[in-house]
Amino acid sequence: MTTPQTGTPLLFETIRKIKAKLDGLTPLERDLEVVMRIGKIGEEAGEVHEALTLALGQNPRKGKDPEGWTKVENELCDVVFTALVALETVSEDAEAKLAERLAYVSDRTLNLT
Repeated sequence: MTTPQTGTPLLFETIRKIKAKLDGLTPLERDLEVVMRIGKIGEEAGEVHEALTLALGQNPRKGKDPEGWTKVENELCDVVFTALVALETVSEDAEAKLAERLAYVSDRTLNLT
């Protein structure tokens, strides 16, 4: 197993490879594949919530999971990766779009008074 780097250019290089692999495996038409990839983000978000519930011990039948916060972190990463693959699927330049949006959100947030 390779260990991808997380710097932005290398991150997107890996995301593009994942997307290309998924593109080669899907039997779906592009529009339906877009719907499925965007829907997958919600599925992954649900897994974050499930891990959080266990980390906090909020399910009396299952108790508190000692590995809960590690699972929350892992599931949050899965949401990010899934969203980036979906963005790469719908965007002509996902890396530029992410940078543009980050600049917008950070400007808006950091300038709160």
